[in-house]
Amino acid sequence: GDVVIVRDLNRGGTFIYDSTEVVNSNDGTNFSGWVRQYSGAVHVKWFGAKCNATDDDSGAVQDCIDYVLSLTTPLANSLISPIPNIIVDGSCRLITTVNIDRVINQTHQLIIDGGNSKAGGFVTNEATINMFSTTLTNAPDGYIGVAETNQITFQNLNFVQPDSGSVNAMVFDLGKFVRLNINSCSFTGIRVGYASDYLQSCRITNCVFRGGDGAIIECKDGINGVGGDLYDFTFTNNLIESWNGLVIDVAGDSASVRIKDNLIQGSGGGIKLSGECRGLNISDNYFEANTTLAILVGTAEGVTIANNYIATRVGVPNNNTANGSFYEIYIGVASNLVIKSNWSDYQL
Repeated sequence: GDVVIVRDLNRGGTFIYDSTEVVNSNDGTNFSGWVRQYSGAVHVKWFGAKCNATDDDSGAVQDCIDYVLSLTTPLANSLISPIPNIIVDGSCRLITTVNIDRVINQTHQLIIDGGNSKAGGFVTNEATINMFSTTLTNAPDGYIGVAETNQITFQNLNFVQPDSGSVNAMVFDLGKFVRLNINSCSFTGIRVGYASDYLQSCRITNCVFRGGDGAIIECKDGINGVGGDLYDFTFTNNLIESWNGLVIDVAGDSASVRIKDNLIQGSGGGIKLSGECRGLNISDNYFEANTTLAILVGTAEGVTIANNYIATRVGVPNNNTANGSFYEIYIGVASNLVIKSNWSDYQL
């Protein structure tokens, strides 16, 4: 077919005309049969995203994700090559939720990446929003609870809500995601998310959290009034500072949870796991100048809390050890509990 080269900083490239592809036009990789020639990653700018933190890029980001998901292969076709990464070329403003509809048991990870510029990410001025969710409505066979989208990685991205006090602005509708990885991202003024039923198989590593309100990760108000649960969760090597709220707040049960090697400083508090906790490891964290206790565990069964350093809680005199509210680590009924080598300025 005919070949054209379009010279445009954002949407340019080499295109070949294919009349059989007219019906697949998507205004990103296919313009009425003019098919983009590329290898490797797919860029949100190809689909019209301005990436300037001002123009609404919600539709362009949605179109880009929908296109890449159309390349997804079922688990049975495991020899098919991985789907391409999505590159976010700048700061995309979202004013409506972007949905990622990816059913359970996909062959490869969907990776959304900020690229090498360190400027890629998403910003919103909406006071109430989940940046990312799903429209899936039915839980797959063999899975309980709500429908979920799965095997998705967000990496090297900046998430921003510049208006203070926006506790209802969140990046993820967490109850709709399973097997979610968040790596080397920053969150400024916006929470990771809220799960009303449960959050399962989530990994958050090497991230930075600053200047937000409310719990960074919250699981509450579950089915039939039972608190939201947390299963198979990793939170490691993260930095939290100047955050007005807890880091993790779980009303229901927690199982197979690892919270390790984090710095939590100058913030509203630490880790609150109120229900039955099994297979829990909270170790090697540094807490300083926070306003509430560091660690609360409801019923502990097979729990390790070790090597945590807890220093200088705000508003509590160093010599005040008479009031039980000043305990930094609180544990309810416990069995098979390992608690060792923790240190605090106050009562542990």
